[in-house]
Amino acid sequence: MDNAGDLGAGYGARGTLGGAVPPSGVPDPAAAAEKSARLTDAINAVYSSARQTAADLFALVSLELHRAGVTFMWMLAWSTFGVLLVVTAWLGLMAGVALWLISLGLSAAPVVIGIAMVNLLGGALIFYLCIRASRDLMMPATQRQLRIAAAEVKARVPAS
Repeated sequence: MDNAGDLGAGYGARGTLGGAVPPSGVPDPAAAAEKSARLTDAINAVYSSARQTAADLFALVSLELHRAGVTFMWMLAWSTFGVLLVVTAWLGLMAGVALWLISLGLSAAPVVIGIAMVNLLGGALIFYLCIRASRDLMMPATQRQLRIAAAEVKARVPAS
């Protein structure tokens, strides 16, 4: 009588299949240790891979932030220089307009005051537009999404 059952004639020669008990009826401790070692190696490989991925991501973010910081510094420096040039050009333009109006026969004091008032109104309009635009800096869509997510989590947690 074949003690291998329906598995075929050469079952005992091939060894165990997928956790089956060998024909002797005693599990092989070496096979169990080898299976445990393979599982430990696999877990260690996944952990090592995840750790390396996180380290690489941190290095990338660090380098990108450094590059962004240096670029931002240069942007501030060049924009300061640009603003200085624009202000001096604006002052020159306003002085030219004032001289032109004075050459038409207008008195100097009202011309200077009028140009100053127009500049003041223009500056006030620009500040008003900046204040209105600052609402977008508060990221309203993100805040709304976070409130929705927090409400969903709160609804799932039973009250104690």
